Amino acid sequence: MYRRIDVAIDESEPASAALDAALRLAGEQQARLRAVYVVDLEPLLATGAEGINLDAVETAWCAAGHRILERASSLAAAAGVDIETKLLETPKDGVDISDAIVADATSWKADVVVIGTHGRRGLARQLLGSVAEAVARTATMPVLLIRGPAASA
Repeated sequence: MYRRIDVAIDESEPASAALDAALRLAGEQQARLRAVYVVDLEPLLATGAEGINLDAVETAWCAAGHRILERASSLAAAAGVDIETKLLETPKDGVDISDAIVADATSWKADVVVIGTHGRRGLARQLLGSVAEAVARTATMPVLLIRGPAASA
């Protein structure tokens, strides 16, 4: 039985499907749900970001993350699920997206992590990577992968 369910969300369709699944699971298990959103500044910092106001971008991205987490809270309230939310930032925390998700789930003592996957294969997977796959590889607790709409290989 799961008592603490962690779900990683963003604005993608797979993440929306993962949140739906996590809400159902939390309701069925009468579990506490934690939704996390990761603000990833690494791509911006890696480019040098000349001429870009990094503080303004970070503020905007964090605000977007908070809106997504607020939406998750509203959906949880409508479903009668107890939820808490957390915004994480990388590389400020010294880790990448998947490491941030796993570290947070571990420190929160999650029984399971729910995360959406795009289902990319082939070159798209190699070029874009897979946060969900990295979470599944490194997490010490079970990981429930929720497949989003099929992506082209």
